[in-house]
Amino acid sequence: MKPAKIELLAKVIAWRILSMTCGFLVAYAFTGELKESAGITIVIGPTLMLVQWGFEIAWDKHIRMRLRNAISREQGRIGRLVRWGREPRTLSVDVNEQGLKSGEEWSDPKSPENAC
Repeated sequence: MKPAKIELLAKVIAWRILSMTCGFLVAYAFTGELKESAGITIVIGPTLMLVQWGFEIAWDKHIRMRLRNAISREQGRIGRLVRWGREPRTLSVDVNEQGLKSGEEWSDPKSPENAC
């Protein structure tokens, strides 16, 4: 087995020991029976460990690279949009107004010089 897969298996086993302990405690809290709680934990724990290990391997093999490629593609698109560098436009609240045209200066409608 490759070192990465051994490390992954160790991670899965460590997590499963922790989750089986928690599962046993929860089962015991509900049932009050040691044998029944241990039986449930012994059946469910290793089954979930094998399922998780298979899932982790499948994720690494099929999903991780696709996800990384998709994210890097989107980051590249965002970077191109930022570098595109359009000049800022003013926005108007009035639907009929299109904003300032080139060469126009903005004036404050509340200023005294614009009073009627």
